[in-house]
Amino acid sequence: MCKSTILFGIIYWNTGDLEWSQITNTTNLEARIQSLVEQPPEKPHFGFCFIKCIGEEKGKVVNGTREEDNYIQTYATQLLLLPPQIVTSNLSSAKTHNGVNINLIWLDSTSHSHFMRSMPATIKSLKNIRRQETGYVFSYNLYQALYSHTIQTARALFSGVISKGEEGNIQSKRMMRRYKSGGYEIYWSCDLCRKNVWGLVSKLETNRTWQSVQKALAEVGIDRIDMTLSSCEALRGRFYFQTNEAKCYNGKYQHSYILSHLDELQKQLQKAGKPFFHYTETNVGHEGTGRRIQTLDEDLANYLNSVSTRDNMLTILLADHGNNYGELFEKTGEARVEMHHPMLIIHASKNLPQIIGEDKMKALLLNQDRLVSILDLHYAFHTLAPGGSIEVAAEHAQYNVEPMGLLAPIDVNRTCDSIPMIQPNVCICESYNTKYVVNGTRQMMVAEFALGEINNAILSQFRAAHPDAATGFGSCQRLVASWFGNVGETYEKDEVTTKLDIHVLGEDVFFITVLISKTNHMSLLNYHRISSYNQYKVCADEGVDVKLCICSLTEPISRPDYMVIPSWHLEFTGGFQQNRTTKALDSSSCLYVYERRTESGMILEASSECSKKSHFLEVDAGTLVNVFTSLPLPCRVKINPGDMIFLLVFIQIDDKAGWNVEYTAKYEEID
Repeated sequence: MCKSTILFGIIYWNTGDLEWSQITNTTNLEARIQSLVEQPPEKPHFGFCFIKCIGEEKGKVVNGTREEDNYIQTYATQLLLLPPQIVTSNLSSAKTHNGVNINLIWLDSTSHSHFMRSMPATIKSLKNIRRQETGYVFSYNLYQALYSHTIQTARALFSGVISKGEEGNIQSKRMMRRYKSGGYEIYWSCDLCRKNVWGLVSKLETNRTWQSVQKALAEVGIDRIDMTLSSCEALRGRFYFQTNEAKCYNGKYQHSYILSHLDELQKQLQKAGKPFFHYTETNVGHEGTGRRIQTLDEDLANYLNSVSTRDNMLTILLADHGNNYGELFEKTGEARVEMHHPMLIIHASKNLPQIIGEDKMKALLLNQDRLVSILDLHYAFHTLAPGGSIEVAAEHAQYNVEPMGLLAPIDVNRTCDSIPMIQPNVCICESYNTKYVVNGTRQMMVAEFALGEINNAILSQFRAAHPDAATGFGSCQRLVASWFGNVGETYEKDEVTTKLDIHVLGEDVFFITVLISKTNHMSLLNYHRISSYNQYKVCADEGVDVKLCICSLTEPISRPDYMVIPSWHLEFTGGFQQNRTTKALDSSSCLYVYERRTESGMILEASSECSKKSHFLEVDAGTLVNVFTSLPLPCRVKINPGDMIFLLVFIQIDDKAGWNVEYTAKYEEID
């Protein structure tokens, strides 16, 4: 125990803030803890408190010619778990539910293979449960990821909404309120600080004030967030995703506290006859080495051993996607597939067949080797909610999903055509309509188009945020390609989808998806920044998405002069094909078109070094032989002073026949 000053820290229920008070002795400390434990649920203690000892370490410091004693204040902080408070009201309505307690544990950034090779203790625990017949264990070998980021998967799980946007909340109100109406307690726990950019406030899409958080929780139907509130102090302001160090608090892993509290809370709820829907999220796997998740293994195994003999529980271990950081992911195609093959394991209590029926249990068993998606879980959760299954939404009809989701047999012939996938994505089914091809100039033209579209996006975002700047690019550089590879082509309904990696400006990598439509025009369906990008937040231009940005990290950061027009015709660097022809369009030589020809086509770009005037630039073709264009012709764009803009590509149709392009480029001044 402390030999010096004691500080006692608790989260106050009316402010959500951690506040410290000084305690004079251990007797008073015991009294404070006892008082906290006995608080009514209307003024919750959230299941934990902090104890901090303040001491001094003696050292030496040189003062001139003398050596003097120097005392440094030290802190030793402990997180102490308290007996969870149980609210037993509304138990009468709980009798209307089907008796299944939902226990969802979300393991961020954990693929099926990564889990199997990194969690031996947990796997042993699951095998023992199956062997000793204390419960049922189902491992889903063909679980296809929706996308490579968390928020989209969470939104689809809780709301059924398939959306690639990262803005907006997870829209969980409908599902959680169904459970809450049946008397369930709803608990949401996360190991990120609630104020973090990816923490609770972003999931709920609310601001950081405690009053706003409480209001959002009430609207969604979440009753408690207990251990979520311990995370800010445990992380000490650090961002979980930017380091691979272990997350500990006074010698124990952070998740050890979270799982211990969860175990005790669920034990007490079951004793009280209170059903629950619990969501627990850990981001321990969200880092580049792939090793930090091993710190979770023993604690998760112990937790599963504890809950395995309890009745009426369905425990779902679920990941959103595999690891999308680190050297393995950046340099191998296998890791790309693994990213879209997350883990999904379900443990069901031994008595669950009597609760939900043998047919649903047989479906859980049967679907282990069938292609499943997050929507199958979405409808399964609705089926288990008070009131039973819901109709399949009209927007989900294309996905061949059953009203009972995973609790009904899934079509054995199901393919990636009939499950939701936000691009860029890789189907985990072997050889699914995809032919992996060697790098060629035709594929290079697709990469040139994709990178041109990304550069135009940087230009557009910078212009919107800095309308008075004399250049279209600021700190976030115009991206220049150095290599491309891992090319896969999918042919379907006279359309070609090409997926490939583009390496730019050294080691930064984008995974892109381009569609060549029936009309032989092209569109960039999506891109995923494979290499890390959070480090560029310190130098990125305001208004430019950091996922698109590569900027100088030299200290101190020196930003370019936004009021100087670049001499693009002298500085311009192309992509893979360095040879270019530069054409001045006007007599003053401030408008330029850049033409780069390859074996399989031609790339056109343009720049403006005109000091004051903007222009409309129109490109048309007089002769097109054996080529198609990425955009319909004529192509008309606005070009401002200081812009370097990608126009279009011409791509050879039949690689066994010659091709030819003759084009015109006209301009007009904008008043």
